[in-house]
Amino acid sequence: MNLDVITLLFKASAMEDEVIMNKCLQLIDENTTDTFASDSFTELCADVLKTVVSRDTLGVTAETDVWEACIKWAAAECQRQGKEVSLFIIHEPEHFSPFPTCQVS
Repeated sequence: MNLDVITLLFKASAMEDEVIMNKCLQLIDENTTDTFASDSFTELCADVLKTVVSRDTLGVTAETDVWEACIKWAAAECQRQGKEVSLFIIHEPEHFSPFPTCQVS
């Protein structure tokens, strides 16, 4: 994509511009693979990431595509925070888990 829709989505979110946010999310739905592969995807804040990966209209062929994108983001977030790379970062209170937590009984 020529336009960095992730950067635009982040700015629209900060300005609370629902019209631009919705248009960005539609573009992401139509170009999910390119979006997940972009460098800017790993720079998203957790709130915007949650908005993106929790959509049921993403153009992915499997849920593993979303999971792999979250792993990529988590690794980048760990680096930003100077922590050892761990998927537990997405379970920290200021972050999220895009998938339900299973409990063993």
